[in-house]
Amino acid sequence: MKKHLVITDLTQMSKDNVCIAGYLQDGTCVRPIIGEHLTKEYLKENTRTIIRPFSIIDLDFIEPDERSCPPHTEDWLVSNNHFISLGLLNLDQKRSFLLRIND
Repeated sequence: MKKHLVITDLTQMSKDNVCIAGYLQDGTCVRPIIGEHLTKEYLKENTRTIIRPFSIIDLDFIEPDERSCPPHTEDWLVSNNHFISLGLLNLDQKRSFLLRIND
């Protein structure tokens, strides 16, 4: 199922591996799992970084990752074949978004 994800977290892991997480439109926090490892190259289109905090991306979510265990119960398997960058939230959208997810 294709859904928009607003990126809130971007973490450098070991080597060139990275981890991203964010929120779906319904407020669900997810950490997309794409292939074995997500690398820094996935964050770029040509030389431009397109995945960063407040980026909006469209992904094809497959199912929750059955290997997930605390603390990462938000892991979802995502198709490697569908990724669309939809840009960044503007300043007003950022404020609205942060107020909506504030806990």
